[in-house]
Amino acid sequence: MVATPLHNMKIASRAVLLYQVLDKKGVLETFSELKHHSPGNEIVRFSDAEFWISRFESGNHDLNYDKRLEPLSAICSPIQILRKTALRLRNVFRPRKVIHISDSQVAMRACILFDALNEIPIFESYRKFCRLVSNSMEYRDYEFWYYLFYHGNKELHYVQSEEPPQTSFVDLPIQIVSDILDGLTVLDRMIVRRVSRKLEALVDKNHHSIKSVAAHSLHDESECKLVIDGDLVEYYNSPEGCKIRKDCRMNGILIGSGDCLELVMADLKAILQNPKLKLRMFNMNMRCDIKSEEYRVEYGTRLKKVLKLLPHLLDVKKLKLDSNFLRDKENNYELASVLSHFKPGTLEHMILGFHRESDIPGFEKAVRLEQWLQVKNIKMYWKVDGRIPLEHFLHFTSVNLEIWNGSRRNVIDIRNILIESPHFRYGRFKFSPITIRGLEQMFDPNLDRLPLDCRINYRTRHRVFVINFAYHSEILIFPNFTA
Repeated sequence: MVATPLHNMKIASRAVLLYQVLDKKGVLETFSELKHHSPGNEIVRFSDAEFWISRFESGNHDLNYDKRLEPLSAICSPIQILRKTALRLRNVFRPRKVIHISDSQVAMRACILFDALNEIPIFESYRKFCRLVSNSMEYRDYEFWYYLFYHGNKELHYVQSEEPPQTSFVDLPIQIVSDILDGLTVLDRMIVRRVSRKLEALVDKNHHSIKSVAAHSLHDESECKLVIDGDLVEYYNSPEGCKIRKDCRMNGILIGSGDCLELVMADLKAILQNPKLKLRMFNMNMRCDIKSEEYRVEYGTRLKKVLKLLPHLLDVKKLKLDSNFLRDKENNYELASVLSHFKPGTLEHMILGFHRESDIPGFEKAVRLEQWLQVKNIKMYWKVDGRIPLEHFLHFTSVNLEIWNGSRRNVIDIRNILIESPHFRYGRFKFSPITIRGLEQMFDPNLDRLPLDCRINYRTRHRVFVINFAYHSEILIFPNFTA
């Protein structure tokens, strides 16, 4: 077949101009690149390039527009007026079809040809094509046209069926592909799953092997992080779209045109919706120095929406929830609605952020859930102005409380309520900013002075505990196995 160069096809040359406009390239840059790839042949005159680029920049992306329909200049001959009138009448009765890049195979191939001539790496070119034009072309087809043009064949009407059948990576046996994907880093898997729908399905199918997931918001909406099995993936906004990287010292890789919050939630959902997923740790964290209250609410709302849309309850052993994430726009405490998305019985350990007196109504709803009642170990940060509702902690084996604005009354409640529970085994209670020295007599009124090792024995109906007062602001409680 004879090659069909761009300058012989109006739709193709206009498609390249529009492709450059969508990529935020100017007239001079676009025109110089076109001339560079067609030495001796002027693909389009500079005045025409200027016209089409100006038209595309105004928002009209029709490649089939007839330039002759433009208004006449002030000085024109009667013959020109008659021709223009006839052309407009014909356009009224036989209007031209509006054509966008994604409507024309030739236009899409012209864009691929242009990237191949510019030697843009194929993965980067494909992501750019999906972002600017359409994601309707499978990577396998894109790869065929890219390498056809890259190796010198510029025929836009080339018949693909004339090629001998070729084996692509995704045509390998599924087990081989899965083994290869398992050997990739988390960052690489996040990139590969965006290459094609088939690779996306294969990567998502392998998510069941993940054991820990953490979603972190940073101080503003321009950055988010996922930590998957200890590997960091940082999402951040750039002028081109959302990019990902391992750390801030690396150049990011473009993965989409959306904002980073949208894409990090999409990746998180893809991981969590795997029905075979069994996590040892799930951490939903939100920095306390977030600059915008709107962003705090938006981040929390989207994260809770991901949980709500899952088709099953999450199988998680250890759960860490930040209290900033748990409060909605009206500052209502939503622990119950979040806990309801986790499987009761498998959830054994919880770490919850700062709680305040105003959180108690929402807290009272959560403590009725099976998820709460079957947890064995709890760690909480509590800012109190009164008493802590320790009656809801009686089923825990281990309790770790950091108490702000604490008082002697809180120590008495720990002694009278919590330690008397038949389930209680271990405890750590840290008081800030008060000291606990002098509180040992609450456990032993006959004690004149604290022993040198700062430990005393305390007997309950169920067992004997060792109470350690060795630290300035902490009380440590554990069983005395020798008693």
